[in-house]
Amino acid sequence: MVWDHSTDGWEVFRFDRCATYALSNWEGSGFYGDNQTGGRATATLYGQGGRWLKNVPISAPPTGAESQDWSPVWSIRNCY
Repeated sequence: MVWDHSTDGWEVFRFDRCATYALSNWEGSGFYGDNQTGGRATATLYGQGGRWLKNVPISAPPTGAESQDWSPVWSIRNCY
């Protein structure tokens, strides 16, 4: 979920297909949850120029969402 200042509400994004997604205008804090299955499934956040920022561990439901500062994140790969 990302806070959308233009609508003054939460915006939910689902990345279902294994791919790298470019993020545009994601600024400030928001939440994420990674509930993929499989022993090696993980998501990775990248900064400008494809610089690795962090791996997002799988969250076993119903642990909820984790907070993230999205300002330095330029793309996300939702699978290993």
